[in-house]
Amino acid sequence: MKRYIHTILRGIVGGSTMLLFAACASQAPVQEMSNARQTLNLARLANAQKYAQKKYIKAQEILDMAVTELNSGDFTEARRLALQAAQAARQAQLIALNQQKK
Repeated sequence: MKRYIHTILRGIVGGSTMLLFAACASQAPVQEMSNARQTLNLARLANAQKYAQKKYIKAQEILDMAVTELNSGDFTEARRLALQAAQAARQAQLIALNQQKK
């Protein structure tokens, strides 16, 4: 009887863990999208559209793709693209700040 209860509990815990991971993966990447938008805004404030135009435009294009994926329900791809957009925006911001120091 003890072994039977242990097996059932193990199954419940394992199943709950799987559901938790599935729920996390299927949630909209709200924070990642917000971070990407904020990082792009910081790049804009650093005049990246002037000093790092190509990188800034690329970041905006990637963010636009992330929005498209988000709207289509592909949250995994939207999350990946939002992270990529934030990285490109950060690079544009750094380039712009370094160019202004010269």
